[in-house]
Amino acid sequence: MSGSSSQLLRICWLFPGSFHLYGERGNILALVNEAQQLGWQTAVTRVEFSDVGTFSPDDYDIIVSPPGELDALVPAAEILAPFTDRIRRWIDEGGVLFSSGSNVALWGHGIDRLDGSWQPGLGLIDVSCQEREFVTGDDLWILYPSADGGTHEAIGHQIQRLNIYPGPQAELWGEDILYGYGLNGQGYSGPRIGPAGAIGNTSSPGHYHRSDADGAKENTDKKRQQVPRQGAGIKLGNSLFTVMLGPALFVNKQLLTDLLEPIAVLKGWVWEPQRLDWEEPALMLEAKRGYLRRKMGGNQ
Repeated sequence: MSGSSSQLLRICWLFPGSFHLYGERGNILALVNEAQQLGWQTAVTRVEFSDVGTFSPDDYDIIVSPPGELDALVPAAEILAPFTDRIRRWIDEGGVLFSSGSNVALWGHGIDRLDGSWQPGLGLIDVSCQEREFVTGDDLWILYPSADGGTHEAIGHQIQRLNIYPGPQAELWGEDILYGYGLNGQGYSGPRIGPAGAIGNTSSPGHYHRSDADGAKENTDKKRQQVPRQGAGIKLGNSLFTVMLGPALFVNKQLLTDLLEPIAVLKGWVWEPQRLDWEEPALMLEAKRGYLRRKMGGNQ
């Protein structure tokens, strides 16, 4: 691969043999492709359960945690538990962890399972999760503030297998949901939360559209006040834990760039976003916008 040997982006692909849902390998391909456009080299390391004995977050610039079955999160949490403090310190020092789909639960407090059990997570982020009686899937279109001071959009998909309840310490990402279910979506009426560590079981009006469908802003504001803290993900330092699938980094060029820029700054590399190809991603996003506008009746 072309690029400077001194500019090596070290990518950890975490547990791909066990976490392999929804084609999220595309996020790895997107990282490699963007790094190549920037003139960087890349090294992708697949870390499986059996490799954790030699695992150190300090060996990587970005860790990608793709979604897996809920049962697969049990051994993952047990294996990673001794590394939680090291991962948190790595994030505090500028490391980037990107987690997508149901794997948000791995990094949170845990999951209230339908069988009444409490499945512990790593407690890295302040969220608690609840397994749903039924799975809901749809598109997800959000706006999020970026480090450059602007507001950007991201479009992907969501397979909602969990309700995810952010705690007071969680920094929401993508709080302005134009279309989709977000973290704790529509009309859930499952089991009550059992363990003390879990947060809330208030069903949300969900599938929130930013347009005032009822025609009254005050009613919409009142509705928002009744909704548990929503969003499409959680930010922690430069890291992002989002329910957005897609793969999100392949579809959303700005989001991918937002993850890579702080790595370049931390490593002292010249940041040259003008080298990136924005044309094709822009066309993809416009096609998705048009599709969603038609679904929403042309209100956006």
